[in-house]
Amino acid sequence: MTPRAKHPLVSLNALRSTRRLVLAELGAAAISGIWARDAFAQTFPSRPVRIIVPTSAGGGNDIIARVISQRLGEAWRRAVVVENRSGADGTIGAAIVAKSPPDGHTLMLCTNAVLTINPPLYPDLPYDPIKDFTPITEVSSSPFLLVVNPALPINTVADLIAYAKANPGKLNYGSSGTGSVTHLAGLLFNKTAGTDIVHIPYKGSAPAITDLLSGAIQMRFSAIAPILSLVKAGQLRAIAVTSADRFGLMPDLPTVAATVPGYVAEIWYGLVGPAGIPPDVVTKINSDVVTALKAADVTAKLVADGSQAVGNSPGEFAALIRTESLRWTAVIRESAVHLDR
Repeated sequence: MTPRAKHPLVSLNALRSTRRLVLAELGAAAISGIWARDAFAQTFPSRPVRIIVPTSAGGGNDIIARVISQRLGEAWRRAVVVENRSGADGTIGAAIVAKSPPDGHTLMLCTNAVLTINPPLYPDLPYDPIKDFTPITEVSSSPFLLVVNPALPINTVADLIAYAKANPGKLNYGSSGTGSVTHLAGLLFNKTAGTDIVHIPYKGSAPAITDLLSGAIQMRFSAIAPILSLVKAGQLRAIAVTSADRFGLMPDLPTVAATVPGYVAEIWYGLVGPAGIPPDVVTKINSDVVTALKAADVTAKLVADGSQAVGNSPGEFAALIRTESLRWTAVIRESAVHLDR
């Protein structure tokens, strides 16, 4: 005889039982995953944290990294070590961070050049500024002062534009080198103001400032700290600041944007980690850095270095990186900037 088939209800009940078991296991796994993530965030950091600075010791981002690391070390009760990995305009240090484990224990404090200017300048960059990093926060920003030699009959941005247009190709500005932010600030000014001011590259800011004082060059977009005393002494004339809004350290100085709408050129300092850091860890680091930036002594140290604290959200910082990348890439390509090798 042919064996009788099992009753269909038996198979259906078995299927339902199996399904309930699978769903229960999936639910338990999900809850376990949530607990694991929460536990990881609560125990972070579990060992010393290193903040890589992709420049040599003593520079602006090195100073800021050390200020922040001290506060984070106190908050986390763990060593937070600043590690300088300079070379190739920041690309060496950035590549190290991009390849590090995404657990929050390796971070990088860098300028906007590393994330938004280097990519169009270096065709074989060993990292992708968007895909290979987790944005945590913009730590601070530093506008430039637009300064001129006081022998020139220029007191405002409008004066500068009028003088440059009346004397095409006769004005020049000194930068800290081809491809530097101070170089691009001048290119952006020419583009937005319709001027033809000639770029003169120097190997660093010091020789450019020396030639500006002597009159060998006529103007410069300069970091604030190195020239503030010269401006106060009347040896250089500051006519504007390059931030979107007036700068708290010099509140009476107008912005370039007041005359040239939309013009902004700054050095900003940001904290990132490797791509893939768990969101809860990112939130914790962001919160603790923002808290540190609100401390009076931290604010004072930043102001003394010509910076102002920012401390925005990871999403806001990510948007800034994307926007700045598009803007500087356009300036570099339109002006056909190439590094000398």
